[in-house]
Amino acid sequence: MQAHHLDGQTRTGQALPFSAPPPRAVPLAAPAVRPVLLRLPDVLARTGLGKSMVYALMAKGDFPSSVKIGPRVTAWLEGEVDAWVADRVAAARGGKL
Repeated sequence: MQAHHLDGQTRTGQALPFSAPPPRAVPLAAPAVRPVLLRLPDVLARTGLGKSMVYALMAKGDFPSSVKIGPRVTAWLEGEVDAWVADRVAAARGGKL
């Protein structure tokens, strides 16, 4: 009787009648995605809202919050603004985009 190795071969290098299962693939980590920041003019252009309405909706919690990126500079995350727009479109279309 010959000793068998885990690679599916005998010590003499002969293949066994069965093969060992292939090694499992290790999933690669997803590449880091940098968030895109939108300044107010971009937010207004994407939403069709005015400045005062953006801030009023934010105060009520009905619009994504801004992110302070400097002493006098705020921005919004693009993904959050785009999701907000998509939600409004879906609601207007009865849940269908």
